[in-house]
Amino acid sequence: MLLHMGLFNALSALTSKLGSSAPRLAQVDGNAPLVDVAKLSVSTAESLIIVVTDPVGAEVIRTIAESGEAATLRSAEATVYFKVSAKRELPVHDPRKGWAIPLDPELREQITAAITGPGEFELTDVLAIVVEEN
Repeated sequence: MLLHMGLFNALSALTSKLGSSAPRLAQVDGNAPLVDVAKLSVSTAESLIIVVTDPVGAEVIRTIAESGEAATLRSAEATVYFKVSAKRELPVHDPRKGWAIPLDPELREQITAAITGPGEFELTDVLAIVVEEN
């Protein structure tokens, strides 16, 4: 059966079988609002995902964290879907669709407290957000 499923679905099915304590893979909701921003890029350093954006993108990320509503940020360089989740999920990168980054309640609080302007913010061992001035 796994041979007929896509890799993402196979991994998602596997993590579901590991029990409720195992984090699930984040999934993209195609109906989420799409926000175009001038600056958005994503890079990785070992297990750390580094999202670089401008103040407009940072404000959208803060709004997602505060409101609990998911949204997708897009630039010419990258696409990042920020998913609001009730519990811990794992970020996923799809080469065609971009990144799906889950924001659990703790991370949402960190975003609203930390991201108040330009700077580098290592929020967790998995996610850092860099806000560059225009």
